[in-house]
Amino acid sequence: MKKMSLLFSAATLLLSTAMPASAATLLYSFVPTSGGVQRFTFNVDSNPMVSTAADFAFTTAVQNLTIGGVARSGTFDFTFQSGLDGGFDSTVVGGYLGPQLFTGSNSAPTLRTGAFALTDGPNNATGTLTVTTVAAIPEPATWAMMVIGFGLAGSAMRRRRITTRVSYAASHS
Repeated sequence: MKKMSLLFSAATLLLSTAMPASAATLLYSFVPTSGGVQRFTFNVDSNPMVSTAADFAFTTAVQNLTIGGVARSGTFDFTFQSGLDGGFDSTVVGGYLGPQLFTGSNSAPTLRTGAFALTDGPNNATGTLTVTTVAAIPEPATWAMMVIGFGLAGSAMRRRRITTRVSYAASHS
């Protein structure tokens, strides 16, 4: 019993020191309030892989880009600017100026969540960019392992222990 308790304590210690993945997926949703621009959405990791880091910006790929309700296939590069003229720039939806949308350095940024007022200079368009965290959904393999694990734990708890009775033959002396 002591061995099992020690094993359980060691497993608890190891699990409590495990670091969870910190790259949550963020949903960017731009809703125009004036000007001739369309609504668009895209996803990006909160700690993105930086493909290019410059003095005042970094570039990363985004997924699931939708412009005016139409999904675009492929991966698109967006450049997030730092400093007073924050916002982002892309060849697909254009450039938008506003507050800086990330914290940290250009080589190791962490994207911010919230609502940000942005302006598209050439079109005199304005709008609100809302950045929210997308809830993680476990993969089917994860669900399968979890269900099997609970099933095995339940069957181990319900397993009937067989007791063995020992009887000795009476000796006739």
